[in-house]
Amino acid sequence: MGPYDANDNKLPLRLLHTNTPPTTGLHVVEVHPAVAIWLWCRERRDPSASWEYKKSASVSDELWRLLMAVPDIADVLSTVSDQVPPSDDILDARVAFALGRLWLDHPGSVALLGGADHGTFLLPEVSKMREAFAIFVAGSA
Repeated sequence: MGPYDANDNKLPLRLLHTNTPPTTGLHVVEVHPAVAIWLWCRERRDPSASWEYKKSASVSDELWRLLMAVPDIADVLSTVSDQVPPSDDILDARVAFALGRLWLDHPGSVALLGGADHGTFLLPEVSKMREAFAIFVAGSA
């Protein structure tokens, strides 16, 4: 599988599994841009609207505009570009970048959800998210 299919102590990067950003070392976190987009935009879209931004440039463009209407997100994303992303992959990459920067620079706006036993990923900190995740973890035990 390659050099990264090894025990944690033999890898050059450490997978983070606590919500405290590190101050030294090389680390990695997982992100899920589609979930983040949904969490950030869900209350500002028509409930019947399509979320299939990978299949529709107009959906992708609308989601970008909604993201850019949130000041903290817009501040981070505008450091990369304030132009509509030319593809869904670039939208995903920008959202992944925003998750990381917000986690480091705006504590409380993004959280590293999960733990060493179930894996982790950065998500926007929204109401009831932690409770829902705890229910999910309890159900999978």
